[in-house]
Amino acid sequence: MSKDEKYRMKETDVSAFQSHATLCATGKQRKENQDSVLTLSVHWNVLAVSILCISDGMGGLSEGKRASSLCVEGLAAWFHDMFSSDSRRILSDENLEKERNALFDAIFRVHESLNRTLHEEAAGKNLSMGATCTTLLIIGDAYAYVHIGDTRLYVKKKHLPLRQITHDDSLAYLDYQQGKIRKGAIRRHPKRNVLTRCMGNAPPAKLSSGRGRIAPDDVFFLCSDGVHGYCSDWSIGSAMNKTLKKGEEAGIHQLDRIILRSPAAYNYSMILATCRKKNPR
Repeated sequence: MSKDEKYRMKETDVSAFQSHATLCATGKQRKENQDSVLTLSVHWNVLAVSILCISDGMGGLSEGKRASSLCVEGLAAWFHDMFSSDSRRILSDENLEKERNALFDAIFRVHESLNRTLHEEAAGKNLSMGATCTTLLIIGDAYAYVHIGDTRLYVKKKHLPLRQITHDDSLAYLDYQQGKIRKGAIRRHPKRNVLTRCMGNAPPAKLSSGRGRIAPDDVFFLCSDGVHGYCSDWSIGSAMNKTLKKGEEAGIHQLDRIILRSPAAYNYSMILATCRKKNPR
């Protein structure tokens, strides 16, 4: 990669359990990327804990970046508060699930609070400001996600097809759910960027969420619409398979090359995370 490329890539071994790579790019149409990306990891007792998030700002150049930054900064502050050395609690087999579920509940409430913050700031300044937000919290061998907008979360389990965990909150995806179009047509839909929900809407936030278990060699992929607008599910699945063989950076580069083939490519962000080994818990 040349030194003058306008994006940054980082690959971090966060534990023996998980590794990830992140890419934020401006593309060919814009000078600034309004996306904000968060990747933080700690060890909580014997558990590996990670939070991964992509937020795509809306509402104008400066306001869009401000909105996405508020989302990831709020999540980062919560993560540090919960998992700092001063606040870590001793886990036992008896209280592990209770503590983990309490944290999964808490991450949902944090998103509700951030939604109110965005809405109040926009109203106070008479601005139209909002952001998409897709967050993945991994604690040991379990995960929870919270989602709103058209950023996406995928999972690829070994020997199983790619699965899109989140659903886009957009008019195009609504047409797909109603059977009016095929999924592949979402990328070409004239209203693919018209959202039905986002952070910053009048409370309460209409968030979607879910939980699941993790197995060795599971690969998670978070991305903004600047990625899935140009990469098919087949291409994303292929990159996730490549990740298991050659690493996260190889998977990221494969998708990056596909996106940059289009002269219309605009700002885009993605995170590839791999569960390499079975966690002790």
